Amino acid sequence: MSLFRYKLFSANIHNIRIAIDYFLSEAINKDNFNEIQQYAIDWSNSPGRSSYKLYIKLGYLSLTEFLHYTTDKKLIELPLQTEIIEELLKSLEEEKLIIQLSQVFGTPIEKRYKSGGELTKQLYNQNLLLNVLLGWNYIIDKYAESVIKIENIDSKGNISIGTGFYAKVKMGSRVFPYIITNKHVVETAAKINLFSNKDVPIEFIVIVCDSKRDLAYIGLKEFINESPFVLNSQLEVLSEIVTMGYPSVPMTKEAYQIYHKGEVNSFVEDYENNKLFLFSAKTSSGNSGSPIIDKYGMVVGIITEELFEKEAFYDKGKLPYYAAIPASEINESISETFVLLNG
Repeated sequence: MSLFRYKLFSANIHNIRIAIDYFLSEAINKDNFNEIQQYAIDWSNSPGRSSYKLYIKLGYLSLTEFLHYTTDKKLIELPLQTEIIEELLKSLEEEKLIIQLSQVFGTPIEKRYKSGGELTKQLYNQNLLLNVLLGWNYIIDKYAESVIKIENIDSKGNISIGTGFYAKVKMGSRVFPYIITNKHVVETAAKINLFSNKDVPIEFIVIVCDSKRDLAYIGLKEFINESPFVLNSQLEVLSEIVTMGYPSVPMTKEAYQIYHKGEVNSFVEDYENNKLFLFSAKTSSGNSGSPIIDKYGMVVGIITEELFEKEAFYDKGKLPYYAAIPASEINESISETFVLLNG
């Protein structure tokens, strides 16, 4: 996703949303799709359009039909630049969220698109679709206030900074707001303070630590925004990722939210049989508890530690590896920890 598309789509977000609802309607809203399809079929009875009826019945819709439908229903903001919708369709096709009708014998000249299936539906329902289409800049903007600065004050008054991320934890039929972080970020603290990226204090009521993993959960007094992170256990080697957190930066006076891009390098286990994955994004103290985010804007892991041997570094110049706890382990931790808590 280029910065060009991000700016283009963001500046025309209303019409982009209308086009998404139209071309993905078969997967995301059957009633809406049935109305759209019937409208297109009825319009195909007009002179010169009868040859398109079969494709419409199969769920393939065109830009021409979109323009006719949305103009007639007064859904779009004018003036509408069709080039923007064409760019959106190209982006949706690249991400396999729509399928273009193959250019075989008998296919009409105008391009036609059919909604994708389960992935399209899942991304839309979890409010992740625009993450994919608008890319990293949008993801960073969207989740900036969901990456939380954790201030750890020890018994001597010394302050250190860690990171956590906002998510919803389901217990039974109810959902609660939590900050997910590392256990080592909070367990030795005499006092913990939470702050948003805008340095707004966040109230919490409980801290729950996993007994086996370097994971902790800070229960909040209330939900803090409309962009909680979603966990994604599907992770592949060389997948592109971004980290967001509050690493220490020499010669700066504040803990700033900083972003690094990298990739997943390998899956490993440490000497204590903890399941981890290695990643290449630059990491520093303060990044502990930072979310590792995939192209969907979902959290695939949490930064936990550097795998580092001081002797090897000083003797051989051997650099550390950066390790993360995968989302699959976080899901298991949530299940085990909160079952015990409520048991």
